[in-house]
Amino acid sequence: IEAVAIRDKQPPVEVFKVLQMKVGAQYPKEKLVLWIERFFKLWSRNQWKRERYAPAFHVDDRNLDPKTWCRFPILSGGFEKELADLHEYVKNGKLKQERKGKIGFGAGW
Repeated sequence: IEAVAIRDKQPPVEVFKVLQMKVGAQYPKEKLVLWIERFFKLWSRNQWKRERYAPAFHVDDRNLDPKTWCRFPILSGGFEKELADLHEYVKNGKLKQERKGKIGFGAGW
């Protein structure tokens, strides 16, 4: 989930599609939605905690240090619209309209 959502900068619906292709046969879609929703909510809610970590040397390509890997605004929409789109997609199999713009930000950004 983290690789598709944060590294590839994909919204929850796209993360769901990728997970469904990779592990959809093993897990029910309700479980996938739960995991995706939990990830996005915790990611946006806990950015301030990652801001407190001191910069450090890392040999891996992903880490919690927002200064060297992935910076996400502390004040954001919390992916509320994107998560609503995910629930709509799972329920109806499609979205009302395609959303344009960056994930996690309201229309004003």
